[in-house]
Amino acid sequence: MRRVIAVEVARHPLMEPQDLYKLLHQAAMGSAHAIDDTAGVRRWMEQELTTMGDRPIDPLIDTLAPDGSVVRVNLRPWVAAGRSTDSLLASFIRSASTIPQDTIKLGHYLEVADSMVGEGSVPFDGAGWRALVERQRREGFPAVHHSPSYEMAYHPAYRVVQGSLVP
Repeated sequence: MRRVIAVEVARHPLMEPQDLYKLLHQAAMGSAHAIDDTAGVRRWMEQELTTMGDRPIDPLIDTLAPDGSVVRVNLRPWVAAGRSTDSLLASFIRSASTIPQDTIKLGHYLEVADSMVGEGSVPFDGAGWRALVERQRREGFPAVHHSPSYEMAYHPAYRVVQGSLVP
């Protein structure tokens, strides 16, 4: 997980505590929180595809879980490569029910991040990180959105998918 975090920090130096938490949450819990109804998820993806623009070009796939079981498929390179957005959407929906929600794994990932925060290996202070993690722990580890500064700087457009389901 140290490597996954280090890669994320290097690519997104303006990240804030909630962005790191989001990464770890996705790695351990998948994307079930993002699936309310299939039609809504399809509209959300169609909207994102039409508004994502050609801003930063990310790698096609980012590994989120160290074992590759959970990945982030970045939409811009996916579309640029001519890949099927319908098959990606199907994988995203299926992944929501196949990636186990693992708070124990999330706890381990948070410990790794705590260590890296303590070492100064992330671009934010430890007090903000610790406050966020404590609040999320009290609330049962809910999902969060990216910070406004992350959204503004990086314009993220991706889907979290089980690694074995990437079409």
